[in-house]
Amino acid sequence: MTLDQFLTIALEPAHRRRSGQHFANQLSMHRYDLFQGLQYADLDPYYRDDRIWEAVEWVKNNWDSST
Repeated sequence: MTLDQFLTIALEPAHRRRSGQHFANQLSMHRYDLFQGLQYADLDPYYRDDRIWEAVEWVKNNWDSST
């Protein structure tokens, strides 16, 4: 999956979920290594939607550095 494909899925409106929750769930399913890194960086948007754009930037900057 490419970064663009992931962002399309992860940033689409989610039914009955907050945007941060949806983003974190998608990242966990598709790139668990980055999900863990996001938690270590204290940017997990699961409970805080106000962190989503910081999380997106972090994922974009780290997408190619992890496998």
